[in-house]
Amino acid sequence: MQILGIIRRRVQYDSAWKYEVRSVTHAQPTIRYLGNFDPSTDASMLRKAMKGFGTDEASIINILANRTNEQRLRIITSFQQAYGKYLVKELKGELGGNFERVVLAMMKPTTELLAENLHEAMKGIGTNENTLVEIICTRTNHEIMELRAVFERKYGKPLQKCLEGETSGHFRRLLVSMSTGARDEANTNLQLAPQLAQQLYKAGEGKVGTDEAEFNRILSTYSYPLLRAVFQEYHKIKGKTLVDAIKSEFSGDIQNGLIAVVMSIDNRPQFFAKCLHDAMKGAGTKDDALIRLVVTRAEIDLGTIKQEYQKMYGKTLESHIKSDTSGGRAAAAAVQEAQLQQCRRRSCSSVGGSGNGWWDKLQTAFRQLSNFINERYFFSEVETDSLGPPLHPNRVPASQRTPQSRHSALSDRN
Repeated sequence: MQILGIIRRRVQYDSAWKYEVRSVTHAQPTIRYLGNFDPSTDASMLRKAMKGFGTDEASIINILANRTNEQRLRIITSFQQAYGKYLVKELKGELGGNFERVVLAMMKPTTELLAENLHEAMKGIGTNENTLVEIICTRTNHEIMELRAVFERKYGKPLQKCLEGETSGHFRRLLVSMSTGARDEANTNLQLAPQLAQQLYKAGEGKVGTDEAEFNRILSTYSYPLLRAVFQEYHKIKGKTLVDAIKSEFSGDIQNGLIAVVMSIDNRPQFFAKCLHDAMKGAGTKDDALIRLVVTRAEIDLGTIKQEYQKMYGKTLESHIKSDTSGGRAAAAAVQEAQLQQCRRRSCSSVGGSGNGWWDKLQTAFRQLSNFINERYFFSEVETDSLGPPLHPNRVPASQRTPQSRHSALSDRN
C-alpha cells in the first residue's frame, strides 16, 4: 500500500523523538486508463453518435467519461485524421448548455483548463480569491511550472505578474510564494518538525502581533510530509490546531488563504470535498468550480473525495449534485458515468464473465437519464431555461423537429 501520510504522534524512545509512519489508503480515482484503447474506434463511435437525426448523448458520455484526459486528446487527433474535422467543434455544434460546458472541459488538457480558470478568476472587476487559492496552493512544483508556462503562452503575461496586479498585501505574497514552484519537496527530515512548530507559535500566538512573513515562509517552503508533522507538533504545543490559531491571528483573504494551504496539505481529499460543497452551497451553483473540480480530480482522487464528502456531510456527492443541479445536468454526468465504470468492473469480477446483466441495467438507467437531460435542457420547447440564460440558439423545439430541419442544421454547420 502506498505511503501517503504520516502519523504525527511522536513517541519518546532512548531520549530521541521518533515518528511512526502510517500506511494510508491509496488515493482512489474514478476514471482510470482504459486498456486496449483504440482512439480511431472511439472517434468512429462519436461520429455515429452525432450523425443523422438527433444526438446520442448517452454514447458520448459513455465514451468520454471512461477515458483519461490523455486518451481523450488522442481521440481528438484521430477524429481529425479520419474525417478532416475538429471533434471539439463538432461537439459544440451538437451539444448545449451546461452539458456542453462539462464535455468541452473534459476535452482540454488539464493544465490548460486550470490556466483558463485562473485567467477568468482575475478578469474584469473583482477577483475570485477562492479559485486562485484552490488551484495555486494545491499543486506540486512540476504542476506549478507547467501551469505557469501554459498561462504565459495563452495570455502573453507571466502568471505571477497577473497575481501581483490583482491581489494585495500578505495575500499577494502568499500566492506569489506558492506560484514559484520551488518547494523543498525532497526534505522529509521529520526531526525539524518540533523546531518549525515552535517558530510558528512564536510568530503568532506566542507574541504580541503576528509575523505574517514567518507563516508564509514555513508553509510555502517545506515538504508536505514535514508540514503534516509540524501541524501535529503545533497541536501538542498549544492544545489547538494551526487552523484555529490562524483564525485567531489573521483575517480577510490571507486568513482564507493560509487555512486553505493548511487544510489541503493535512488532508487533500477532505479539502476538495469542502470545495465541492462550497460550490453547491447557498443560492445557485458555482458551475465553473463544480466542473473544474470533478474533471480535474477524476483521475487522481475523486473516489477518495467522495468518501470524505459522505463522512463530512452525511450524503453522497452524486446525490447532492443531482439535487442541486436539477435533473443531473453539468458535472453530474461525468460523476455518474465514472461510477458506471467502477460498477462494471465489480460486476465483471464478481461473476467471472462480462457481467452483461448488471451492465445492461446500468446502461438502461443512464440512457433514461440522458434522454431526460436531452429533452429538459437541450431540446425543450421553451425558448429559455428557468435556471439560466437562453438555451442553444440553433436548437429546434422538439415539436418542430423534422428530418429536413436536421439536414438544414447540419448543412449550416458544415
